[in-house]
Amino acid sequence: MTDYWLSCKAYTHTYACNKVFARRLFDGVRFVEGRKFEDAHTLPLLLKRARLVCTTDDGMYYYTCNPSGITMNPGAAGMRDLLEAHVTQLGRLGLDGELTEYFTHVLNIQLDAYTASSDTLLLPTPPLPLHAILNLGVGWKSKVKLIMLKLLGMKNLCKLHRLFHR
Repeated sequence: MTDYWLSCKAYTHTYACNKVFARRLFDGVRFVEGRKFEDAHTLPLLLKRARLVCTTDDGMYYYTCNPSGITMNPGAAGMRDLLEAHVTQLGRLGLDGELTEYFTHVLNIQLDAYTASSDTLLLPTPPLPLHAILNLGVGWKSKVKLIMLKLLGMKNLCKLHRLFHR
């Protein structure tokens, strides 16, 4: 399931609404109450219990985009909840001290969470050797962010990101 989470980038589609689950996976697992993006907290727990994951490219779910819905406008609390879920998962996977493509995904959430609320700094910074950044299989924008993280530190990168997005 770790391979599915990382290689198939399950972390980019943690929504429960586009999945079918075996009922037994929910024995002792519940969606977190009082949190936004509760699926991001719950899906890793369900995957940990699963023996098999099947995917399809066939569109079998009709999604209606709601421009005023929580996914499009999560607010500061929603961004913090989403960030907490992913930082927790990085820890569960033992990746909280490693530079990975998943880390770059969570870094983007960290930047957005800080933009929404300046008191949200939750993502630990892994060692960032320049050769590791340059060899990481991510796009150039992510590499620039990682180099800036290396040069500025997390808080200053977050401040700079917030400045650019205001």
